[in-house]
Amino acid sequence: MALRKLVDLPPVQWCEPTPESQNHGTSIVYDGKRYIYWLRGYTSNLFRRYDTWRDAHQYLAVAPWNAHQGAMLELDPSMNRIWAIQGYDGTGFAYYSLSTHSWTSVSSLPAASSWGSWIVHTCSSLKPGANDDYIYYAPANGSTSFYRYSISGNSFTALASAPGGLGAGSKGVWVYNYNPDKIYVIRGGGATTIYVYSISGNSWSTLTYYPATFSFSYGSDAVYDPDTNSIYIAIGEGYKYIYCLDLNTNTMEVFARLPLTCGREAKKLALVKYGGYKFLYVFRGYDSAPFAVWRIPIY
Repeated sequence: MALRKLVDLPPVQWCEPTPESQNHGTSIVYDGKRYIYWLRGYTSNLFRRYDTWRDAHQYLAVAPWNAHQGAMLELDPSMNRIWAIQGYDGTGFAYYSLSTHSWTSVSSLPAASSWGSWIVHTCSSLKPGANDDYIYYAPANGSTSFYRYSISGNSFTALASAPGGLGAGSKGVWVYNYNPDKIYVIRGGGATTIYVYSISGNSWSTLTYYPATFSFSYGSDAVYDPDTNSIYIAIGEGYKYIYCLDLNTNTMEVFARLPLTCGREAKKLALVKYGGYKFLYVFRGYDSAPFAVWRIPIY
């Protein structure tokens, strides 16, 4: 029997759990083809990938540093890379080549990555005309600082500061099909605020959305759906619900209820598409069993 939109909540499916526990610094990213790559975090350098076709995990070359709270992965389909920041109050910055399956370290971050740190890459493979050379970096952890990294120059430039300090659970999302000039930023730190950064104007504004009653704190994460111009959001540690922010109406609604609460400062969401199907994958981000990986159909 087919699921009925607006009637049936999406069923949550259990996938193969991670071989090690998840915790602060667990970070996942989908390669747009088949695999979800993930850092374990938890003060380790372990790096894995999960096969969405075969429901299995595979060990890969370890990261060049130990990762913990604030670690993050970001896909670069133009260069066939995954960019990574260390977290753990460190300045490590590197990329993983999906062609050679090896790591390369680049210029150190201008400010240590820690609670709520994130990166966003504007990529022409996702939106023609976007600047492939730039990666945006927010150190968060209470800071308002914001930077832009030039891949070709291997250097950082300071940009306009955020209106308020970004805290644990902060996350930036480039909404390239809705407005390629904008990065939506969950402030984190227990605030309900969502900022909007203008790339061309190097300026910030605050989004008005309804209902604005959600406190984003450590464990929050977000992922963009370019087909519907929606952002799926995990609120944070201790919550079971995944919400959906509709950018066309600026309304926040419940999307799905997880079997167990999520935990820790982890980047735990990935939007996966293959064939005519679309799923939201969720890594639980918790250091106690089960080390769950869930799949939720989007219809």
